[in-house]
Amino acid sequence: MPNPDIRWTVPSDGHTFPIYAGLPSDMDRVGEYSVEREVATIRFGGDTWQLDADKGPAMTATTGEATGSQVFTAVGDAKTFGASKNISCTADRHRVLIHAENKKDFVLFRAPSEQDAPLDLSKAEKIGQFSSENGGLKNVHVSFEGEGEKLPLDVQVFLSWVARHAMETRVLSATWRLSIFLIILVPFLILYFLGFL
Repeated sequence: MPNPDIRWTVPSDGHTFPIYAGLPSDMDRVGEYSVEREVATIRFGGDTWQLDADKGPAMTATTGEATGSQVFTAVGDAKTFGASKNISCTADRHRVLIHAENKKDFVLFRAPSEQDAPLDLSKAEKIGQFSSENGGLKNVHVSFEGEGEKLPLDVQVFLSWVARHAMETRVLSATWRLSIFLIILVPFLILYFLGFL
């Protein structure tokens, strides 16, 4: 059955994000994302996925043995995930390209099945979108359309995790740049108020 939406809500216990699927008026809880003792997992369909996402441009989700220990991957096109404009996602036999239109808005495109095949974004088939506007990081909402609604639910859940990581790394990068700017600015302000400048 086609599914148009994956949504995460704010955790009630501080570290476990419930993941829902379906129409906004009738959503079912399909899984949960949690980080405990610095180990990130997604529980989905009675299975536990091991998640790996560091500061580099790649991230992986490995399903449990019951589902064949599949490895879903997402690889950005820059040195870090947060700086990547395009993220190539492979989950089972499905390939999706996530394109950052700007700092807050992202579009999902159906990608060719061949790993290195080029994708012309002007002609590519849009299959979904998400945004970090309006608290999008805490309340992740990936909206699927067309062929995106027909993706298997585990692939949609994986893409929602990639979406959250894409937004989170951009927020952290922006915060880090602002902190460095303020650290540099403070001594000049102090010297100015003391009359040395």
